[in-house]
Amino acid sequence: MIKLLLLLVYCIYLFVVVARQHVITEVQHLIEVCLILRMGMDDCVEALAQHAGIQPLVTLTVWRELMKENREFFQAYSPATSENSPANKPLQCSFGTRTRR
Repeated sequence: MIKLLLLLVYCIYLFVVVARQHVITEVQHLIEVCLILRMGMDDCVEALAQHAGIQPLVTLTVWRELMKENREFFQAYSPATSENSPANKPLQCSFGTRTRR
């Protein structure tokens, strides 16, 4: 009986670990989308909270881990997203708006 209970607890633990890793991977993907859209950390946290229902603490934690792993990228990215940077222009999608010459 005790062995069965321990096995059940272990299975639940594994499920939680796998589910947690899935959430982290999903948040990382969404942060990457925010980076493509040239969003800063605060805008990304707000957007994921509002549109994906992700707790700000989760987004901040994943963002900070990404910063640790990719220091050079974020050092280059930060000035590019500042308000004074000419690179900080909103991206515009032009799907289906092609004009003829």
